[in-house]
Amino acid sequence: MKRFSKKKIEELLGYRPNRELMIHLLKMVKEEGITIQEAVSRQVLPKIAILDSEGKFWDVRLNKRITPEEWYYENPLGKYGKLVVLKGAENERKSFNK
Repeated sequence: MKRFSKKKIEELLGYRPNRELMIHLLKMVKEEGITIQEAVSRQVLPKIAILDSEGKFWDVRLNKRITPEEWYYENPLGKYGKLVVLKGAENERKSFNK
């Protein structure tokens, strides 16, 4: 089994895991034969991206506007990252106050 540093797992999760979560993740990797990225992806909530009219959203981790394709490339979880994309330009919003 490959060794994983706490710092690497912390980077994948986005926060410092407690002892129980670390044991759970490493147990999943060992027993199921999956990568640490796949195990972590099962434990995190998806990122929500609200696209603007240019098809970009603000990513706090990167501190810049990016497209969903760029997010999957930059995301530490790689292909296991979860992104919920909400589309809609500001000009398409309708006001119901009359």
